[in-house]
Amino acid sequence: MYAAGEAGCVFCGAKVSICYTMPMDTDERWTRGTETPESPAHNNAEYNTDFLSEQIKNRPLNRRKLLRRSLITIFLAVLFGGVSCFAFFMFTPILNRMMNPQEEPAPIELPAPVVEEEMAPEEMVAQDAELYAASEEEPAPIPDEESISRAVEKILSEKSPDAAFYGSMFGALRETAQTAMRSMATVSIINEDYDWFNDPYEITGRHAGVILAKTEREVIVLTKGADLENAGKLKVTFSGGISADARLKAQDPRTGCAAVSVSREDMEEEDFSKLTPILLGNSAGAVLDGMPVIAIGAPTGEIGSIEYGIVTASQYGIDLTDTSYYRISTNIYGSRSASGILIDTNGLMVGLIDLSYNDRTMPNQLSAIGISELRNMVQDLSNGIVRPRLGIHGADVTEIAASELEVPRGAYVRFAEMDSPAMEAGIQSGDVITQFNGAIILRYKDLITELSHRRPGEEVKAVVKRAGPDGYTETELTIVLGE
Repeated sequence: MYAAGEAGCVFCGAKVSICYTMPMDTDERWTRGTETPESPAHNNAEYNTDFLSEQIKNRPLNRRKLLRRSLITIFLAVLFGGVSCFAFFMFTPILNRMMNPQEEPAPIELPAPVVEEEMAPEEMVAQDAELYAASEEEPAPIPDEESISRAVEKILSEKSPDAAFYGSMFGALRETAQTAMRSMATVSIINEDYDWFNDPYEITGRHAGVILAKTEREVIVLTKGADLENAGKLKVTFSGGISADARLKAQDPRTGCAAVSVSREDMEEEDFSKLTPILLGNSAGAVLDGMPVIAIGAPTGEIGSIEYGIVTASQYGIDLTDTSYYRISTNIYGSRSASGILIDTNGLMVGLIDLSYNDRTMPNQLSAIGISELRNMVQDLSNGIVRPRLGIHGADVTEIAASELEVPRGAYVRFAEMDSPAMEAGIQSGDVITQFNGAIILRYKDLITELSHRRPGEEVKAVVKRAGPDGYTETELTIVLGE
């Protein structure tokens, strides 16, 4: 018996045509009488499988479906690869910090200014009394004015200054300047641009800087320049031609002073060991008035130039927001693009050169900001801290104003800048701030000190006394400090 049909392959789905012969059932054979159960043919029957035949037909290729599956596979591969890369870059630093924890670097603290100890008048009197008591001789008579004049003329005639004397004096000043120059550096600002023919070229600016601090990980260079923040690349060149890449750590928006960091990893160990920070001197009060100073860095606008002069005044206030700095003026003629530092005859830094606050009648007078007032601010910059903005111009309450006009002690507000945090909080011109964040304020400098301990975005309480018809009234204001 013959039969035919089609079947699908369970693996590939191809259609299979089958033609086969069906053998007669045993019972059917018995019915026809061709075979009995006892027949030897039944017991020794062999079945022939040659009756099976098949033909495989390939399924037609669906190009659209194949293209769609290929595109989906490529998209998923790109997506998973992107997610993997993102996760790798995001979590690798976290895992490194977890597996290899590093200690946070200690905050940078600048050394205290070196102040020369002076003998007080009382000590001088006591010393003279001791010397007089120890002496058994009678005190010499006090010479008259004519005798003193003759003695001075004699000394001057015997030891009149000559060229050798001035040569030795300026030689000593030069030696002091060269010693301090070892702590100087040049900060180069490199920006790339393209000309009319689309060829790249570099725009380079340079500022004189000074090594302010040195830690186990980095060197901090103090400089000044408005173009530092937008620099494409910074490079610092130290004394002896040592160069390294640098980064801007922080910059003060009021003065333009900036702390530039050079990593120890970017320098040779031998070169790193040669770098020496500058020592800070004292510029407070009138201690520098009439004293000789040396300008190093780029006082003439040329890197490496040196000038000598005398301090003419050191107590001119600089009117800046939320600050109280003093300008040191000299009799030195400088360039409008001058930069660098002022040092005293001991080689100690007493000021950062800045001619932007000069009087209009003397634009080239070499001036500087006193280091005693700058010290705390540049220390914050060295630690990457930028002080918050309150937005006032203030002053101290004078003795006359306090006694005769009964103005309360505190920080007197000359005026508040437009749209500043102080103005938005309600501070007005003529107000006196007596408390700030719980601290008592007796001088404008106290307010600046307390403000330096706060950070942008913080909310602080200020107690303000305001003049009215019945005298001064006290009110409390809430201030949100800005950047």
